[in-house]
Amino acid sequence: MDYSNDILQKLFAKYPFNQDVLADIIFGDNHCAVQLTNGNVGVCSTLGTRLIGDVSVLSNPDFSCIEHRIIANAWVNANANYNLNPCGVGNIFDAINFARFKNIVMVGYFESLANTFKEKGIEVAIFDLDSDEKPVESIDNQSEYLSKADAIVLTATSIFNMTFGKVLSQSNPKADIFVLGPSTPIDLLMFSDSRVKVLFGTLFNKDDSRVLDIIRSGGAAKTFLPLAKKVYFCGNFNAK
Repeated sequence: MDYSNDILQKLFAKYPFNQDVLADIIFGDNHCAVQLTNGNVGVCSTLGTRLIGDVSVLSNPDFSCIEHRIIANAWVNANANYNLNPCGVGNIFDAINFARFKNIVMVGYFESLANTFKEKGIEVAIFDLDSDEKPVESIDNQSEYLSKADAIVLTATSIFNMTFGKVLSQSNPKADIFVLGPSTPIDLLMFSDSRVKVLFGTLFNKDDSRVLDIIRSGGAAKTFLPLAKKVYFCGNFNAK
């Protein structure tokens, strides 16, 4: 991997670790959560990765290590996600009219989103690194589909699992890319590639102990997301 073009390293350089503003960090089974002294909360999915329960990782993260990247991603989100004013509140279908696209690819399987595409009669090719028991295409065909896609729905977990840059490099130069999930960093650096049009992230209430307790106990995202606000941020893009 070319770490010189790693979006997570760029974001971490913008929001370097400061022990003085760290209030709490939770190394959960399904998510890592960071709470700052100002109440900000940022999370990152683990996708089943067992985390290194060591705060000192943030002092000098090894960006070739997935465990370190997850913790760094949560730190970035706690620092970045409250700085911009949302363009709107809601999920991806509240913001995007997918009927305008002809070749839609989803990278990272979101069951509820896949079901909504199906209910609306919109065809979408779905890929996921973990394809067991999921209705997804063979990962061997992902690059071919990406090269022809005019819309790409990309999970933010691609940032920490080191596939974000690869997906962008394989994608149609004219594609519109939408990044989503509670792991999404809400920062203007995410629009460095002009094809990234909209970020769909999560804003938590400040000092929300309920969310932290759920993550501490190993709860899944669907358990704590009802306590948060789904927001979206547009680059140079007419969402409708």
